[in-house]
Amino acid sequence: MALQMNVNVPGGHTVNNCYVRVDSVRAFKKDSSTQWKLMVDTYVYKNKAERNKGRLAQMVICPEVDRFKFDFDPSSEKSDLIVLAYTKLKAHAIFSGKTTDV
Repeated sequence: MALQMNVNVPGGHTVNNCYVRVDSVRAFKKDSSTQWKLMVDTYVYKNKAERNKGRLAQMVICPEVDRFKFDFDPSSEKSDLIVLAYTKLKAHAIFSGKTTDV
């Protein structure tokens, strides 16, 4: 699973039809807090062929879409964390209405 979208890269350039893929998801809360958070790290590839190279794939440097933190309620959000991460990413302003599931 991945999201396909145009991304802005350092230097003011845009790379079209990149693949944004969730790399890792972790749920956490700070010791003094009762609020859970979901941290989502992503990788960006210039296209599907690059993404499919596995370990040899070259990532696109795109700080705008490399890490996200969302509110998380483990009592009501019980789906697979990867699926939940994609759902939350698609609702984020950076992705909303600008992505295609691939």
